[in-house]
Amino acid sequence: MRRRTWLLACAVAIAAVVAAVTLAMESRPTLVLALTTPDQSLRRHVVSGYATGPRFPWSVQPGQTISFHVSCFARDYRVQMVRLFNLDPNPRGPGLVAQPLAASTDGLHPGHPHLLPMGSYITVPDSPRLRLQHSFTITAWIAPTTIPGSTLNPLATAATPVGSPRWQGLVTKWAQGEGYGLYLDSRGRLALRLGSPRSSATVATGTPLRPWVPSSPGWIWDATQDPRSVSPQMTVARWYFVAATYDATNGVVTLVQAPQGQTPDPTRVRLIRPTSLRELGANRAPLLIAAGATTGAASRTQDFNGKIDNPRLYGRALTTRQLQVVAAGGSAPGLVANWDFSRTIGSSAIVDTSANHLDGRAVNAPTSGVAGHSWDGNQSDFAAAPEQYSALYFHQDDLSNADWPVSFAFHVASGTPSGVYAAVLTADGHKFYIPYFVTPPPARATARIALVLPTYTYLAYGSTGSGANGLSLYSYHVDGSGDIYTSALRPIGTMQPTMSPRNFSGDMELVYWLRQHRFRVDILTDQNVNQMGSALLERYRVVITGAHPEYATSALRHAYVSYVDHGGRLMYLGGDGFYWVAAASRSGSEMEVRRFGGTEPWRTAPGEGRLSMTGEEGGLWSSRGLTPQQLLGVGFTAQGYGGVAGRASGGRPYLRTPASFRPGVSFILRGIGRHQPIGDYYNFYYPAGGAAGDEIDRASYTLGSPADTIVVASATGFSDQYLAAVEGLNETGPLPSGPNDPLVRADMAYTRFRGGGAVFAVGSIAWDSSLLYDHSNNDVSRVTRNVLDRFLAGAPLG
Repeated sequence: MRRRTWLLACAVAIAAVVAAVTLAMESRPTLVLALTTPDQSLRRHVVSGYATGPRFPWSVQPGQTISFHVSCFARDYRVQMVRLFNLDPNPRGPGLVAQPLAASTDGLHPGHPHLLPMGSYITVPDSPRLRLQHSFTITAWIAPTTIPGSTLNPLATAATPVGSPRWQGLVTKWAQGEGYGLYLDSRGRLALRLGSPRSSATVATGTPLRPWVPSSPGWIWDATQDPRSVSPQMTVARWYFVAATYDATNGVVTLVQAPQGQTPDPTRVRLIRPTSLRELGANRAPLLIAAGATTGAASRTQDFNGKIDNPRLYGRALTTRQLQVVAAGGSAPGLVANWDFSRTIGSSAIVDTSANHLDGRAVNAPTSGVAGHSWDGNQSDFAAAPEQYSALYFHQDDLSNADWPVSFAFHVASGTPSGVYAAVLTADGHKFYIPYFVTPPPARATARIALVLPTYTYLAYGSTGSGANGLSLYSYHVDGSGDIYTSALRPIGTMQPTMSPRNFSGDMELVYWLRQHRFRVDILTDQNVNQMGSALLERYRVVITGAHPEYATSALRHAYVSYVDHGGRLMYLGGDGFYWVAAASRSGSEMEVRRFGGTEPWRTAPGEGRLSMTGEEGGLWSSRGLTPQQLLGVGFTAQGYGGVAGRASGGRPYLRTPASFRPGVSFILRGIGRHQPIGDYYNFYYPAGGAAGDEIDRASYTLGSPADTIVVASATGFSDQYLAAVEGLNETGPLPSGPNDPLVRADMAYTRFRGGGAVFAVGSIAWDSSLLYDHSNNDVSRVTRNVLDRFLAGAPLG
């Protein structure tokens, strides 16, 4: 979902954020947000963890073993393995339904606390060539985003050096007070540290650098009222060429911080200062880029926020003229290392193009495929102009892998039925669920129905912490940029029991309904389909989606298209599906999204819309001419949120259309009266009722709904809290919201495909939350059962 709030489950926290933002914008110093950091969340919840399967983080097949990684701040914790059927504890429904298993892992386990090793950086193994004890030069291009004390980046939060001044490493090889390092100091000034066994020296310029505002402010931020930070999104990053030389013959240090361009700039500095050092100490610590350490890599604390492009080392003190040549992209004598990030876009490998091959490794996935200092705005494809994409974007709160040790492992016995399972952890009165999915054995189905749980959506929304800094794809980094990558290798708090059923908890209502009606179902995940393609789906007579399959990779979308084109029968029981282009890592543990052109919580910076993992264009599938309507018959049209922190209190029922009585589609609404509203009662999403709600879809032949798409029911008359998706509007107009905007409606549609396949679509996230009303004795349940029974039947579809 691309909404104006950060996380639906955090309404109270978000309201506090809005109040804080309002106050901050009025008073105009640094913006301060009081939010729970991921590590604070781990401590508060006492016990948490995540699972890793043999091939994918969250799934396992019978006969395989799945591992669990647990952090516990209590003396011990208890484990109970369960099979899950419903995660909504609402007493008006079946409540929390979890069937205990008899597992060898059940019982008490010793607690061991772990925190998250956050912060992206590059590590280069120690080498004698890097132990620079005599004259040397360090150069790089940088675009810092958090300068301590500066108000020029109003997107940065109090978690950054803006609120907590600290040093930020650029290129450092420092341990136990010995070595060298180029930094931004606690005031945001370029600084060089030098250390020997007997003494040390620090030289800093007297002028802080100016921060770059990294991305579009979005709905909640207004950064353009300060003339010093005008047009933060539409200007090229404020790059600086920075250099430090040390001449061991006389101890003289030269520092250069040169803003890009020839315009006079008070932050342009060239400082020359003598020191008493004539030789440096040689440590065996790794060299770090975008970080610093006090005693070695294990003590890394000085993470950098911003971009770094083409850092270099020279084994001599370069002259002013030689530095100018390097700044222009040329060469200079004495080259020790030349790290070119454009060589390995999308990879953790870091290549040194010098003859020394001092290659490194990126840790915690700094953002790759981003515009470097030479980007001129004429090219948006890093494959076509890699030299313009030679930067990496580092954040002190990046995380790709919690890297906790295995706490216990569970062998899934052969013959275990496919389903949704969990390890339930309990410590000091706190509970944490680690869900996992048992998928069918290899090469065969065990049911005629497959429910594909949208694990990419779970991953996109997956939060560790709360609100803005929860490490989800709806979060902001501490410098105000949006989270582009997300990882399954961390504890996720948004897959827990809740009375606000959405995403995973909402899909569990469908799991319960299928069990209640005695349908045998195989559970698949997005990761499974992404890897195995349509061959996996084609094992099943019927495939059902979850309620919110918003994120789709190219392989995933192609698998669904091929399935329905070749006779497959798809039930799309949700809304806002197949909206954002996503990319997944080979391991399936990480996902990437670049947001632009849609209804979005933040926007990717100009020129950076390509996915680093695949090289393909990101953004909306519809922007690539592949609309949701082409596959599903319907596509995202509106969302029901009232204001920046609220949400609509109710949805709307569907009403039949005249077309619903045609012979080929009449089976769908069999048993529903001509004027009977469908879903006009309490559901577990909207107490005020309405099976059409949250995010809704409409059919549009202009946008690609096949000519055979028939709308059998529609929900209209939504409140003014329902707003049309921005990508559907060419310009503002007099029809802004639900009561008077024809774009704000939910269509229930049926599409036949030439190969004999068909798609039934409800166009509403809230649909599944109506299934369990009155013990499933309701019209939403009846319609779902009508379609599923007909799709399962062997007869050709009409």
